[in-house]
Amino acid sequence: MSSTASDADSDAGSIAIPPTTFTSSSNIDITAQPAVVTWRSSDGEKQCLSHVNFDLHYDARSSKGFFKLRAAVALKSYPRSRNTAVFVFIHPERIRALILEDTPGATEAIGLGPETVCLQFGMRTLPSLVVPKDSLAPRNQASGKLLDSLRAVVQQATFSVYVTLPCRLLSRQKLQALCSAVSRNELGSIFAHSTASSLYAGAGGKIIDGDSLCCPESTLISKGHGSPTELPAENPPSYDEVPGPPPPGKPIITSACYYLMFADRANGSA
Repeated sequence: MSSTASDADSDAGSIAIPPTTFTSSSNIDITAQPAVVTWRSSDGEKQCLSHVNFDLHYDARSSKGFFKLRAAVALKSYPRSRNTAVFVFIHPERIRALILEDTPGATEAIGLGPETVCLQFGMRTLPSLVVPKDSLAPRNQASGKLLDSLRAVVQQATFSVYVTLPCRLLSRQKLQALCSAVSRNELGSIFAHSTASSLYAGAGGKIIDGDSLCCPESTLISKGHGSPTELPAENPPSYDEVPGPPPPGKPIITSACYYLMFADRANGSA
């Protein structure tokens, strides 16, 4: 079965959704599958986030599930010898439509391999970013750019996840049934996967809803949705927002250094 990217933008009522056919043996627990996320910026340009993993969980008995993206970043507040996981939580009840494209021909799918599918998410409420409670100052520019991309993803009402899902792990029939159940708003969130209290060696994570990061022009229009707020003050600017080089004769502060200084200063004032 295949569909176009525009399907995720249509009203869920106009999508042909086959009957949900789950049984007690339909539980799904798939973790750390290589994935690529794509979305469109406000000016229509295609954006891409790679080097992420995708988790998919479903419990047939409770009719609950959960979707999760994770990426590894190097943060200044953690030892140099290890990276730190940052997550995107996608609650099933926040999804308006979930469309499966099981034979995608996009470049992202070709790069991941022959058993790649595309899951097109249309959100009624934005996803959440989950980060450590410590400073988010990155150790390098690559991690800074990755954090910026993750922050952008949780502000999207529509996005696609290209993910390697071997049929031996999850049949396409079962995956289609799951997408149908989500699009019918039949699933709640599995608490064990949707809580951040046990993350980061038990210290717990900070959950930042995408709505709280949205600028007015990127508001998700949805019934019952409150107005978005400004970017929280404790968040450092993106690498693209830092000042350019100073005039000759003044000390030079690189973009990366400025980013770290801002983040540390904000973290200390919190």
